[in-house]
Amino acid sequence: MPLQRLNWNERNYRSLQRFITILGKNDIAVFDWDNTCIFGDIGEAVLRHQALYLAFKFSPKRLREIIPDQVNGIGHILSDGHTLPLPELKEQIVVAYEKICNRRLAEVRATSFYRDFSAGLLALNQGLEQTPGIGCEFAYLWTINFLQGFSEAEVRRLAAAVIAGELRKRIKSRCLSDSRQRLFYRWTAGIRLFPEMADLARALKRAGCRIIVSTASNPQIIETMMQHTHFPADRVIGMDARSENGILQGSLAPGLAP
Repeated sequence: MPLQRLNWNERNYRSLQRFITILGKNDIAVFDWDNTCIFGDIGEAVLRHQALYLAFKFSPKRLREIIPDQVNGIGHILSDGHTLPLPELKEQIVVAYEKICNRRLAEVRATSFYRDFSAGLLALNQGLEQTPGIGCEFAYLWTINFLQGFSEAEVRRLAAAVIAGELRKRIKSRCLSDSRQRLFYRWTAGIRLFPEMADLARALKRAGCRIIVSTASNPQIIETMMQHTHFPADRVIGMDARSENGILQGSLAPGLAP
């Protein structure tokens, strides 16, 4: 069965059709996941869910250790067109978390502390990615901290809940700000699998290729989404966290490189 036409650019469609005909059984096809196989970023969606529903397993003291005062000698981030000092943002986020940690979401959701924490943490993560000299090389690895304290089974359950919610949501631009309207986190709600990429993976698999997903996200999250969307990959290589007694730690697993 050939590659389906779907929404491929005509030139790309013809090139892929020709490419598939020359493949052999020893070939490997490697796919990126976020913003490639899917519309959106499922790793970011899980972090967003954690921030909005206070689904973390670390204390304010540990959060103070996680958030840096500087990265590579850079003590600020760029956020929404503004230069913001990291130590000041860190203090705002940690103090807000101290006020709401271990309290029920319903009790704190209307408070300024909730907005300062959730919008602050998400804007900080986005700002770290977008700041020259810091960027994704730091930010992707840094997000490993937010699954600290979870078991692998808990990560999969968390991911399943987030994926189910995102697949149901209407695709829509959203924005969240802190109480002082200084920090803004902008995103597009609603994650979808691109049918073209899933069909391409199936066509490559029929041609004899081994299908690998290589991702900067946690591999258990991607594996869970592949199960929900029936994406035909054989393996996921990702930013797996170190585990002790079945519990994820805030560092990369031994033997892996970012």
